[in-house]
Amino acid sequence: TISIVAKSTALANTLSLKSPFLVADIEGKYKLSKIGNALSNSIAKYYDNNPIAKKVAVENQYFNFKIAVKDDPIIYKLIPNLKNLEPINLTGNYNSVNDSIVLQGSIPKLVYGENTITNAILDVANKDSALAYSLIIDDIQNKQFQLPFTSISGKVERNILDYTVQLKDAKEKERFLIAGTLKSIDGNNEVSLDPSNLVLNYEAWKIDAENVISIGKKGIYVGDFDLSKAGSHIIVQSESKAVNAPIAIDFKTFDINTLTSFVEKSDLQLSGKINGNAKVKDLNTKPLFTSDL
Repeated sequence: TISIVAKSTALANTLSLKSPFLVADIEGKYKLSKIGNALSNSIAKYYDNNPIAKKVAVENQYFNFKIAVKDDPIIYKLIPNLKNLEPINLTGNYNSVNDSIVLQGSIPKLVYGENTITNAILDVANKDSALAYSLIIDDIQNKQFQLPFTSISGKVERNILDYTVQLKDAKEKERFLIAGTLKSIDGNNEVSLDPSNLVLNYEAWKIDAENVISIGKKGIYVGDFDLSKAGSHIIVQSESKAVNAPIAIDFKTFDINTLTSFVEKSDLQLSGKINGNAKVKDLNTKPLFTSDL
């Protein structure tokens, strides 16, 4: 049995959905047809990757919500690859007046096909003039790999997204740490790594402070991306300042295990040194990859 009850007055709207596998309640003053545009405008206040696009004017929208996905036989019939589910909960609120966005979510355990996620916690909230976010997952695994602890966190403010990605091993020792920024500049998205927070397979690595990967409507540019440690390098560089110029990739005594070691399952570990180079060209048509490794 599925029950949907909607009420609307001059002061508030409510929507309540109840079923064996899903319960949802929304209360506030909103129009379902306008929420998407309102949210898009609010997100653009923090990060706008298309600043010249005209924003759709929308009247004020605000609401609180609660959503619970429950373990019920019906949901397994609707999603055949779903093998196990512990109740998923989402709560939060939104107000377009001050662009306030709050979201808390939890997934105690989810098994989909051969993939298992255990104890995932999502938290999004306003902090001063920024939008802060955090996703922590205690364990992700399937037959090929296992990630005992994964954390992604940061904030978004004034067209700059700060990010920190941390992976720990089964003994809670930091194995990978990658931090940096994603910036929206003139319609381009520019990704950079923070040289002071770069750990690969337990070891600190260096990278040029001016490293950048720029992706936009006109194309891709990579500059000063020289990842190095004790004579080992991966160097990625566009051959000119022009977007979509061929990208050269050089390997110097680089151990594959540096990147593949995030896989915890020992029988899937790869190792070996790589020397040589590769090139990617024709980026704006049909990319062509050539290598001599």
